[in-house]
This record gives sequence, C-alpha cells and structure tokens, in this order.
Amino acid sequence: MRRALLATTALLAALMTGTAAQGREPPRLLQHPSLSATEIAFDYAGAIWTVARSGGAARVLVTGQGD
Repeated sequence: MRRALLATTALLAALMTGTAAQGREPPRLLQHPSLSATEIAFDYAGAIWTVARSGGAARVLVTGQGD
C-alpha cells in the first residue's frame, strides 16, 4: 500500500511539473554579444542593447522583429 501511494505521488508530481514547464517562456538571457573598441552590443529579451565597455547603463537600440 505504501509503495502504491509513493508511486502515485511521484507520478502526479512528474505530470504537474511537465505541464507547468510547457506553458513557460524560454529564459531571456543575454545572447550574441559583440565587442567594439568602446562598446558591447547584445541581444536581450528580443531587443538589441549597447553598453560602454567600461560599464554603466545599457541603452536599447532596436526592439521587436523586423520585416
């Protein structure tokens, strides 16, 4: 009886985890960095950003998808 309960609980947990993961967006991580002499450009959350190589606030250059 205890094994059946444990197996059922494990099965339900696996099913709930798989269903929840399917509805999520992919992670929005810094991608495709490019370096110049003074700046770093990168893709984050569907936009292209730049930041000085010395640090500071990043600026958005382009958002969304082009045609």
